[in-house]
Amino acid sequence: MKNGIYAFVVLFVFFACSNKREQMLCKTWQVSDVQFYNVEQAIVLSDTLQGDQIEVAKVNLRDMLMKNIYAFHEDGTFKTGNAIAEAGGDWKLKNDALVFMIENEEGTKKKEIPVEKLTDDSLILAMGNDQTSLKVRLILTPVIVD
Repeated sequence: MKNGIYAFVVLFVFFACSNKREQMLCKTWQVSDVQFYNVEQAIVLSDTLQGDQIEVAKVNLRDMLMKNIYAFHEDGTFKTGNAIAEAGGDWKLKNDALVFMIENEEGTKKKEIPVEKLTDDSLILAMGNDQTSLKVRLILTPVIVD
């Protein structure tokens, strides 16, 4: 009997924590900063991004990413985009990662992105090799949407 009660308490705490993390995520976030990491490795591994070109790529990528908004809804859907383009689909938290699921012609495309930090006022995602060989850390803050 004691083991059953203990298992129930452990499961309750697990689901309560999971729900609290999901509740923290369910809002609209805007990219407030972009940090690049492993830049030296990107220069070594890439023939197309050398010397000054890596700086140009960083400026362009940062400018593009700083315009992005991410809206996570309680029903498990999300929208992301900027003035140029928009995408959406389903999301879920899986351990220390955020899983995006987007439907397309070939089926469901899943993208798992590590979550470095999630609090009520800060979300940090570690994006890797999505648009270039550069790896970026997105720092997001909540925004109020009318």
